[in-house]
Order: sequence, then C-alpha cells, then structure tokens
Amino acid sequence: MPRYQRTYNWIGLQYRRFSRGVLTNSTITRCSFIGTVEGFSQVGGVTGTAYNNTTISQCFSEGSVSGSFLIGGVVGYCTFSIFNESENILENSYSRANITATGGRAGGVYGGAEVTLTMFNTYATGTVSAPEFQGGVIGAFGAGPISIENSYFDIETSNNTEGVGGFLGAPTTYDIEGRTSADMKTEAFVALLNTGNTESLWAIDPNVNDGYPIFGYLLSVPENTLNTATVSVYPTVFTNNITIKSAAMLKKATVHNLNGVALFTANLSTSNTLDASNLSAGMYLLVIETNAGTVTKKVIKK
Repeated sequence: MPRYQRTYNWIGLQYRRFSRGVLTNSTITRCSFIGTVEGFSQVGGVTGTAYNNTTISQCFSEGSVSGSFLIGGVVGYCTFSIFNESENILENSYSRANITATGGRAGGVYGGAEVTLTMFNTYATGTVSAPEFQGGVIGAFGAGPISIENSYFDIETSNNTEGVGGFLGAPTTYDIEGRTSADMKTEAFVALLNTGNTESLWAIDPNVNDGYPIFGYLLSVPENTLNTATVSVYPTVFTNNITIKSAAMLKKATVHNLNGVALFTANLSTSNTLDASNLSAGMYLLVIETNAGTVTKKVIKK
C-alpha cells in the first residue's frame, strides 16, 4: 500500500455517491455529507474504510447509508492491521444518517472494526437496521485493541437499545451510552462531548440541527434556505475573482473562513463579480444571499 499523506477538508457536500476508503497516513477534518450513500460492503457516510494510521475529526453525515455488509454512519470498516503501531482515530464526529445493512454489521457511527480503532466524543441519532450485529454506535468489534470512549446514541430515534451489536472475539469493555432525545439536546450533553478538548468545540442551538449538538464554528454560518443548484459559482478554485450567477436576484456575498468567521462582504446588486485577491491561499465558505434565500458554496484560493 502506498505511504503518503493525503488530507481532505471540506464542508457541505450534498449528492448521491459510492463510499471509498481513507488510505495510509491520511487525515480527514471538517467534512460533512448530506445525501444518499449506497454500496455493497464497507460503506460509510464519510468514508468506507480506514486503513492504517488515519485520523477523522470534526465530521458528520446526514441522510441515508445502505449496503450489504459493514455499514456505518461515518465509517464503514476499520481493517486488520498489517503494520506495527497502527492506529485509526475517529474523534469529535457524529451521524444523523439512517443506516441499513442487508447482510450484517451496521452501526450508527461505525459499521465494524477488527483492530486498532480509537474513537471518542461521538454520537449518532439515525435508525440502524441489520439482520445481525446492529448497534447504536458500532456494529461489531474484532479482537482488539479497540478503544471507544464518550460515545452516545439516541435510544428513541435509533430503534436500538444496545450501543454495540456484538463481538467477533472476546467481549471488550467500552464507554458507549444510550440517551433520550431530550437529554442529548442539553448543555450538559454538550459539555460531555467537549471532554478532553482544549477549546469548546461543540455547541448547541435549539433552532439548528434539530436541537442536537453541532460544531460551534458552524453556528456563525447561515443555514442554506435555497437549493445549491439555484446558484452557480465559478471558478471554484480561483486566483483573484469569483463570478456568481443565479436566476434569483443576487443581494450580497460574505466570505467566511472554515471557523465560521466572516472576513468580508460584497454587494452583488451592482456586480456579480467578487474580488477576493486579498485572501490567502486556502479554503473558504461563500455565503450568498438572494431574494429567494441563502446558499453556501465552498471555494478554494490558489
């Protein structure tokens, strides 16, 4: 397997896709998926498989994830380790997707893990269904070493009473707890999810995410009230200027960094071209307001 660093960082993808894997020495951070994911085996809302020395952080999924075997809301499968000192980490992430496995091993967060999984500060709310090994958080454990701490699932919306569907080896201890919907929509629950974080990463707003915890930096970015296809932005990978077009009447556009901080606002009623030449290279969120609603687009400065 090739050994190289591959880092992904994106927010707000909405489409129908087939799930793939995260390769050796890779990191995915601040990634979201809203839509439908379908596949056969090792299928997840964010990625299908975590291979070796991977970290997935501050990610979430919504919609549905389905397949035959090893289906998870965030990750489908954590493979056998053929490397020394391997570790696959999933931290500060959640899934609100509905999970269906027609063959077996389905979990609200993780479909199944053989070894080398470390997971903490996660939760799931979606339904989980499988003919065997279905759990509110993880479908099935392997022989270990596996560490799961401070992970939760909604016992009312998931239709599950157990956080773990079963064990493929000797039973392993874990810190997974089922909670009611009302309990998971409290400041006290947010405090639990922030355990061990150097900053208050998690936050809550009763009007956002159906009242469940969300990443605090997302609360400063307006929610989409418009279909993303209604507004077009090009080029999405730009050097200086960005052009915005829409059948709706354009009003203004605000550029945010990935922490949700507004950097500047441009009036689109006089020009649909945005001068972003002063931005540093990197990824940004472009919040576009029209007379028909608001939509957020991802853009990258070269």
